[in-house]
Amino acid sequence: MSDLRQADPTQYLGNFNISTNGSTSSQRLDIELDTVQSTEFDDINKNHVGIDINSLNSIESASASCFSKTKRKNQSMELLSEESLQVWVDYEISLYSMSQ
Repeated sequence: MSDLRQADPTQYLGNFNISTNGSTSSQRLDIELDTVQSTEFDDINKNHVGIDINSLNSIESASASCFSKTKRKNQSMELLSEESLQVWVDYEISLYSMSQ
């Protein structure tokens, strides 16, 4: 478990602060469902999912979407809608190193 006592609760989501963001000593994997576009963290838009390792700068991100069974394809979705979301994350440790 990380020591979060020095974390900034604002744009750092309570995980980091300006001096720990990007530090390999953080040893964190975060999946962000982001509804704010921040130029500080190079966000692609204000409605995206990002994979963050030891930083709030995503190593991968994509506009929010979900698979439609009826249309049999991904379709865009709004994270700020009032619909319930169920999120499933599969992580294969060999693909990403926590020391990035």
